[in-house]
Amino acid sequence: GGGGGGGAAAGAVMGVLKNSEAARVCLHFHDDIAQRIPRAEAEACVALLKRACAAVYGENAVEVWGPCGSYRRGAASSHDLDVIIV
Repeated sequence: GGGGGGGAAAGAVMGVLKNSEAARVCLHFHDDIAQRIPRAEAEACVALLKRACAAVYGENAVEVWGPCGSYRRGAASSHDLDVIIV
């Protein structure tokens, strides 16, 4: 699977993606994004998010559930940090 091809339409889409702001940002931060997040860092990020939500919206006004996803399933590290904010 994969490997290019797709004709002119696929080439046009790739041209737009290469020049988009989102693509430039992703390419700029690729090495950071590609790193795995250890469990301890995920816990620290969620604690920071909870404090920030409390500071902005008031204590107990917002619930932050997480980390979720692979963290909840016991993974030692993850590619992303899943949280639910209610």
